[in-house]
Amino acid sequence: MGAVARRAAGQDLDATLGIGAVGLLISRTADAVLRVGCDVLVDYTSHAAVQSDIDLAVERRVAFVVGSSGPTEADYAQIELRALFWAALESTPVDH
Repeated sequence: MGAVARRAAGQDLDATLGIGAVGLLISRTADAVLRVGCDVLVDYTSHAAVQSDIDLAVERRVAFVVGSSGPTEADYAQIELRALFWAALESTPVDH
């Protein structure tokens, strides 16, 4: 799992959320988390940043959780469309 929160970057996720020791450092950018590798990206960035972070996660076939406030129903509809697009590309056979 990877976590993104610009203000909490460098802190342990457990200290930020008060959930007990998990040993996961929060990164400043989604790209940093995804370069290290993870199965799930938890994004606590701003509404403005979360859209591009989701695009990165979807392109890299990584599940994501939006923890930031502010996305609208229209934003979530766009997220779903992008996820469905990448899923369709993944399942489309390619002739060689």
